[in-house]
Amino acid sequence: MNRITLSIVLLFALLAWLGSQIFIEDDSSARSELNNAEQLKPNYQAFAMHSVLYTDDGRINHEVFAQQMAHYDKQGYTLFTQPSYVIYTENRKNPWQISALEGKLTDDQRLILEQGVVIQSTDDNGLVQTMQTSYIELDLTSKDVVSQHPVTITGDNYMIQSKGIKANLQSNTFEIGEHVETTFQPSL
Repeated sequence: MNRITLSIVLLFALLAWLGSQIFIEDDSSARSELNNAEQLKPNYQAFAMHSVLYTDDGRINHEVFAQQMAHYDKQGYTLFTQPSYVIYTENRKNPWQISALEGKLTDDQRLILEQGVVIQSTDDNGLVQTMQTSYIELDLTSKDVVSQHPVTITGDNYMIQSKGIKANLQSNTFEIGEHVETTFQPSL
């Protein structure tokens, strides 16, 4: 074989190898896109759902209502549209009701609620009656509530506005972040 023939054979071999690499890369990127699309699809969905979770000793821990729910097993979370949670505690006879426009529950039992979040006491004699904000995180195990967003807290004859809150619904303790304003209205 002369040099020209050998060069042509090597050139075709190189072109064939490069072409196969392009097809292999295209095939793997197509598989990757398919896997990404599969991960974006929920494992299951529910509409107009109601679910009750019990503690190990048989008491109700919390209830959840939602217009729509989508569970993503591989990502480790569940998304809710218009969720409403009823949180039961050991120390209170009356549960807390929490609602929002959007919610996300992670596998570690952390509930993230966004847009129009309202935490309402069902105890008419409680010091705190409502908390309103645009974002909260709630640990469903410890009942800790945290937000760094503006919060309005109302009770009998008062309203407190702050930036952020830390609370525990189990122990009924509340710590406001940066205080903005407090308004008192004496009862008649």
